[in-house]
Amino acid sequence: TISAKIGTKTLKKTFKVTTSPKIKYKNKTYKSGKTIIIKKGKTATLKLYGKASAIKNSVKVGSKKIAKITSKATQTKVVFKAMKKGNTTLTVKINGVKSFKYKIKVK
Repeated sequence: TISAKIGTKTLKKTFKVTTSPKIKYKNKTYKSGKTIIIKKGKTATLKLYGKASAIKNSVKVGSKKIAKITSKATQTKVVFKAMKKGNTTLTVKINGVKSFKYKIKVK
């Protein structure tokens, strides 16, 4: 909260400060372009930080035959399952602005 006094009037304004969007996988911050390796049949969870509550996230997978999203994009985490061996990409857009792109390698 910031308050300013001008003469006899006092103005107050409250600001909500959020962190810049970031994604963590296995408690490590992952920058865009990293490769996530997962075994066939297993699930992986990406935790989203710095998300505004009123804005939806968007999540896309390049090949749904290789990896499948099993969580809703509006949540603070993205869960996906490795379906079969191969490589694909996962794109996560947080707050409609910041985009993260990961390579998914299924063994």
